[in-house]
Amino acid sequence: MSEKSKDNFWGGFLLGAIVGGTTAAVVTAILSKNQNDAEADLEAENPMAGIAESNLHHQPEGDRIRQNLEQKIVQLNQAIDAVSQEMQGSSQNVPKGGNPTTLNQES
Repeated sequence: MSEKSKDNFWGGFLLGAIVGGTTAAVVTAILSKNQNDAEADLEAENPMAGIAESNLHHQPEGDRIRQNLEQKIVQLNQAIDAVSQEMQGSSQNVPKGGNPTTLNQES
């Protein structure tokens, strides 16, 4: 390749990068402005729409999590009660200073 064609390549490459970058920036600014305007119009029509919609999406998930936690708490309480009853029952069968097997043998 000659020196002139290399210069033309790099010149075209830089010009294309500048034009492409500028075009992308302008298009992005226009699209974001349009989207912001549309969101503002919707909010002006019904200011509570965005809040209510976000609450609707999060409400069932929060309720489901709360119900799961309540079920687990109930299960834990039942397990604690069962262990507590077992410990109380086994401590009643043990004579003072003895072991549980001596009580059963004496009866």
